[in-house]
Amino acid sequence: MFNIENIYQKLLELDAITYTKGEVDMAKLLYNLFMELPYFKENPQNLKLVSTDEKSILRFNQVSILEKGESKDAVLIVNTIDEPALSEKLSRLDIMSMKATTAALFQMMEELSEKLKEGKVVLINVCDRYGEHEGIKKASKFVKELKEEGYNFKALFQTSLYLSNGEESVFFGSQAILRPSIFFAGKTARTTAFYDGIDPGYILSTIVRDITLNSELMDIYQNEVSEPIYVNRLLVPGGTEFQSAAFGYVSFTTTSVSHSIVGFIKEFKRVLTESLKKSIDEINTKYAKYCLKRDIKFTPMKNIPKIYTWDEYLNEVATVRGEVVNASLKNKFKVMENREDDVNPSEIRLRMVRYLYDNFRTANEPLLILYLEEFPFHRVDITGTSDAQRDLMLAVTSAINDVDPKIKRRFFFPELSYSSFFDFTEEYRDLKAATELVPGDKKEHVEMLDISKELGIPSVTMGAMTKLINGEYVFDEEYHFKKLPKLLMESILRLLDGEESI
Repeated sequence: MFNIENIYQKLLELDAITYTKGEVDMAKLLYNLFMELPYFKENPQNLKLVSTDEKSILRFNQVSILEKGESKDAVLIVNTIDEPALSEKLSRLDIMSMKATTAALFQMMEELSEKLKEGKVVLINVCDRYGEHEGIKKASKFVKELKEEGYNFKALFQTSLYLSNGEESVFFGSQAILRPSIFFAGKTARTTAFYDGIDPGYILSTIVRDITLNSELMDIYQNEVSEPIYVNRLLVPGGTEFQSAAFGYVSFTTTSVSHSIVGFIKEFKRVLTESLKKSIDEINTKYAKYCLKRDIKFTPMKNIPKIYTWDEYLNEVATVRGEVVNASLKNKFKVMENREDDVNPSEIRLRMVRYLYDNFRTANEPLLILYLEEFPFHRVDITGTSDAQRDLMLAVTSAINDVDPKIKRRFFFPELSYSSFFDFTEEYRDLKAATELVPGDKKEHVEMLDISKELGIPSVTMGAMTKLINGEYVFDEEYHFKKLPKLLMESILRLLDGEESI
């Protein structure tokens, strides 16, 4: 049997940073390591390197499939093999946790190849988690093909990294991850006559202050609380010492455990409307005091900006300007995608919003456009209401009781999850409606929704974990090298064989 710590050290020696040769080398290294196991020496056809559907770069998911007996029942495991360039958010300890998890999966597959009697286990080591998620898109298509071949997937185990307060937990389902963004077109004015215009910097700074960590945008369900909303980026370009900026932009990241995506945007728009009114009231109050000191007449600001969602504004402009609007946007999006590979989709979508406003607006009045700068990762709710969900929850609970009863069972994985590529909880029509809030081509995302609807695989997350204890980040060897592979294996055996390992 291979030593898990030796495997871990081999993985640690290789920097598998997204979009680099190391990411490809990691997939090939895992392929070669699995090829050394007796089961895969006898069944080499069950090892694969599956390329993504990208034209500009060649990258691979590494796939390992165990097949025992005649049963079509299967379990899917999704793991991440690429890593981001280190930042304050992701430390070296996080990279260690991720690679320790990959080593734990290798050891578990080796043991399962000896202990599993009936069923199939499909492990997909996915590339491009820290890019545009091309790896998981290809993985979901691959799993769909396996289902069409007769695989009956009973559960998805995903091993995404999360930060723990010291507790060891498994998570059933996942939160929705959303990136609501605001484009604000103001009205420029000389800096000494600021009241003649509307400064995007002032308006957006007030909005940021009111929305960041706003508890009204947090929800509670199954005793879990959604993560607080926070700012990703605030941009107010073009201002000078003589003139205010013409537009500004801010993006947020947030989560939801109970709202539909459309429902969340409706609530976000309500909070945004209140914040905008507050900022205009503040300007009027300050300007009134200024007028009093200068002994000049005070006139309240009348140009209160209107708030649109992306689909509302696009429909209004297209109604006035005609079909040329949608045709021009579609062409613009294709040009930007094909010519600007180094520009991320968030930036492309901001450019599209501004392109629509600059070229087709029907009036010069100030306005705000609320949109999603990325297609959302939708919510997956595992409640035990279906046989498949109940079987998964019982199997994992039984395994926890044997491995370590102190491990917590929780709901809604709090970080970015790939569960949404294989299942969803919201109404399909609502998820499709949410795509209308994202500028650009929606064809691929709708295809991914169709696949997740067809697959419907209940999910649990147990995997890479960095602990934060007394202000210190800690890498837990015992958890990754002993508990994790045991917990995964015992859960899978209970699902497929209906019994624990001996």
